[in-house]
Order: sequence, then C-alpha cells, then structure tokens
Amino acid sequence: MENLGHIVETQRALESSLTQRMKEFEANLKAAKAASPAQAESLTSLSREFYAFRDYTVGIVDLLRRQIQEVSRAVDAIETRQRRKFLLVAGVPEVDNEDPSASVLSILRDNLGLHDTSKSSIVICHRLGGAKEGRCRPLIVKFSDHDTRSQVWQKKTMLKGTPYIITEFLTKFRQALFLDARRHFGMRRVWTLDGNVYIKLPSGSRERVTSGDQLDKLMRAHVPKTASGASKSCPKPGPSNSKALRSCRIK
Repeated sequence: MENLGHIVETQRALESSLTQRMKEFEANLKAAKAASPAQAESLTSLSREFYAFRDYTVGIVDLLRRQIQEVSRAVDAIETRQRRKFLLVAGVPEVDNEDPSASVLSILRDNLGLHDTSKSSIVICHRLGGAKEGRCRPLIVKFSDHDTRSQVWQKKTMLKGTPYIITEFLTKFRQALFLDARRHFGMRRVWTLDGNVYIKLPSGSRERVTSGDQLDKLMRAHVPKTASGASKSCPKPGPSNSKALRSCRIK
C-alpha cells in the first residue's frame, strides 16, 4: 500500500502542476489577444485548440484518478481481509528473553476468561516496530481461526482497569479514517468491527464509513456544538488532517 500511496501523491502533484500551467497559459493567451488586435483571429484559432487540448487532458487525468481510486479501494479491501485473524495487544511489558505468546495466553485466560485457548490458538505473536527505550511496543497476534479472534474481541471490555488494550490491526488508510472520525465525533461514538469503521451519529443512527469523502460529508453535516449551543468551527475534515488519507484517498 506504501507504493500505491506514492503513486497517488505523484498523480496529485502532476494534476496540480498541469492545472497551474494551463491557467498560466490561458492568462498569457488572453493577454496576447488584448495586446495584439491584429492577430486576434489567429489567436482565437489557437485558443480553440488550447481549450480542446485542455478538456481532453483533464478527461484523461480524471480517468487516471478514478482508476487509481478503484485500485486503492481493492488493495485496501484485500489487506483488510488478510488481517481478519489479527489483533493488537498493547500494554504488555517488554522483558529480556520474553515469550510473547505465553504473555498473551495469560491475558486471554486470566483476564478474559477464555480458558480453552492454548498455544495452538496463536499462529503468530511478536512485537510490532523497532525497540525504543521507555516505549512498550504492542504485540501483533494472529489467531488460528476467526472464531477465536472474535471471542477475544467481544471480551476486550473486560480489560478495563488493567494496563492492557486490545485493538484491531487496521490498514493505514482505515486507521487514519478511524482517528479522524474520533477527533470529530468523540471516542464513544466511533469504533471498529472486522476492520470497518462505524460512527454513531447525533441522530442515533449508525453509519459505516468506507471513504474519506464519505467522512468529510458526515463531518460537515454534523458540526460539534459549543457549550453555548453554537456550531463549533473546526478545520477542514478528512485528508487535510491526515497524511495517510491524502496518500490513500478512496471515494
């Protein structure tokens, strides 16, 4: 997804540069027509050719953008399916010569009451990211089947009051979507389930958010209120607040 994000950024930069150059050329063309009435006829012909070329180019760029968005959507969906059996466990102290699987099993049995789990229930378990002094890295856990993973996820609230936190292993795009939604709607109104982001709107309805554009629309429609009841001004939602969303914008 990283390479795809780079492609999206390159496409956006190219589109921005092309648009700016066309605006400059159009301005120069209009200035030339105004300064040389004698050449107005030939410049008018040139203008027609320019506008035809501009419309054609804009159409090609728009097609390219939509194709990249579709590829981004497909790749994100594939990554999400590949993570169906994964969860992240944070708050587990790091020790020398540790056995991450044993630590996770202890949490599952002692804190969540899942006494039937065993080492065979865990396929992969290791620290995520590079080691840093003073920082306890989360554990990424892949379970042997989705049912076990679902049982753990359903009981995660039993960890309240402990140092442990269980979260889903979201894709970069969905993690950015999740964080932006939480900043706007609040922690209690936004959650994830099976890699999908959900929002409980002020009206009480629930919305599954799948794209930056959809989140932008919801954020504009539901502006937070201040203590006085007035609408609270907030920065432009969505990709402008998240580099990940800018890189992997999916409509």
